[in-house]
Amino acid sequence: MSPESDLAADLAEASGAALRGQIEAAIVADPSRSDQSIARELGCSPTTVGKVRASIGLGAVARSVQRGGQMFSARYHHRSRHESMT
Repeated sequence: MSPESDLAADLAEASGAALRGQIEAAIVADPSRSDQSIARELGCSPTTVGKVRASIGLGAVARSVQRGGQMFSARYHHRSRHESMT
């Protein structure tokens, strides 16, 4: 690898760690906040927020979503691929 590609990889890793820290802080501050809301604020994918949420053990926390002026609550349960096929 060239020194430029090593630097680029180091920067990408550092920015990924910084983003993860921001996502964790947002989730801990308000666990009921939706992944989409956090993703919009931080400029990342809701999938990324969901993965961080699951990795810190808050994947099954009740969350709320606002649609058309109404607040909806949901409890998300991620099933494994095997569970969904049975």
